[in-house]
Amino acid sequence: MGADVLQWAAVASSIATVAVAFLALSAILQTRRALAETRQQRFDQLKPIISVHYESPPFTLKLRNVGIGPAFNVECYVWCHELEGHAPPWPSNLPWSAGTLAVSEEARLELAPYVPEGLTEPGFWPALANYQDAYGRAFHTLYRAPGDVETQPHWKFDQGRLTLSQAVKQVERMAQ
Repeated sequence: MGADVLQWAAVASSIATVAVAFLALSAILQTRRALAETRQQRFDQLKPIISVHYESPPFTLKLRNVGIGPAFNVECYVWCHELEGHAPPWPSNLPWSAGTLAVSEEARLELAPYVPEGLTEPGFWPALANYQDAYGRAFHTLYRAPGDVETQPHWKFDQGRLTLSQAVKQVERMAQ
């Protein structure tokens, strides 16, 4: 009889140990989740968002930081099929550097020197802006112009850096 009690006590002790281990694992997972959320909130406190818009005339591409943190290493690509072959040559494969844009700061790319006479409205002129936040994380904004703003998005913000060929594919998807 005494041996039976000892065996039941050992079983109960084992069950209690397993239960405590599960509770400890649950606490560890909740702590890790809370740390990840805190880290994301810290990152989001300085997240830049670059909006891209055209003004025409005088054919100006405007980049504006509408986020809540500075944007670093801002570079922009614009590809305009209507402008290729005109003088001066259109540098569609070269990035235009805007440097750093503080919150609410704006940078302008003057396109007028590249626009042929008689062109009064921009055609399908997609633009890509790549930039970084204060922590070095990469972001991009794709702009598809013009667009029916009521039914189709005309700019899109996302995390990560895009190459020009990736941007062209995404702009084509946005247009569908």
